Amino acid sequence: MASESLPFSTPPHLVDPSANLTSFSISVPDSDVKDLKTLLQLSHIASPNFENSHNNGYFGIPRDALVDLVSHWQTDYSWRKWESALNAFPQFKITMTANGDDGDHDTYVIHFLALFSSNPSAIPILLLHGWPGSVVEFLPLLQHVRSQHRTPAELPYHMVVPHFIGYGFSSPPPLHRDFTHVDNAGLVAKLMHTLGFGNGYVVQGGDLGGATAPVVSKLDASCRLVHVNMLGIPPPKDTDIEADM
Repeated sequence: MASESLPFSTPPHLVDPSANLTSFSISVPDSDVKDLKTLLQLSHIASPNFENSHNNGYFGIPRDALVDLVSHWQTDYSWRKWESALNAFPQFKITMTANGDDGDHDTYVIHFLALFSSNPSAIPILLLHGWPGSVVEFLPLLQHVRSQHRTPAELPYHMVVPHFIGYGFSSPPPLHRDFTHVDNAGLVAKLMHTLGFGNGYVVQGGDLGGATAPVVSKLDASCRLVHVNMLGIPPPKDTDIEADM
């Protein structure tokens, strides 16, 4: 089903045509799925030895676990099932130009899932995934919210779930420089403004998203609230951690 025909797929505000907002659905070629199966079939797993026979992880991943994982991906895992699950939600691609202090004005394409409300009082929520991760982390939440609010008029939120640059179906990072969570923070903040949420939005993140979300609020006064489920707090400058312990 095309994204534009799905419920909750209508953005509440006009989007500047230069951003090239387009609906999107995932369609991985059969040849790519076949290539994965072939690589798994050709993957050689070492014979049992002293180290790989330990199941406590001391010497790395146990051989039995690796055998089970390869078998699962070969015989049980269904990419088409996950493709269908993702395509059940509105998806978009949008073009963003970086406004980096370092002179980066490169153009990037951001892929994102969304549930848009038609309620004028709906609260925009930016949901940021972790590393290694993807928008799949938020599928259970999106499924739950959609089940509780059957129509766009009932939905009390606008939920925007982007893939960071370098993840999923967003652009790869640039080759000429490092691209950090601070860079991603600037782009997703700009994404929210481009979608018309410059009057205020909230952000949630975990893992990499937990590091990125506070930066979003630092860069953008329109970010009114930050929630994280992982927060890294560095020690104060010149602190001797060993001595303090």
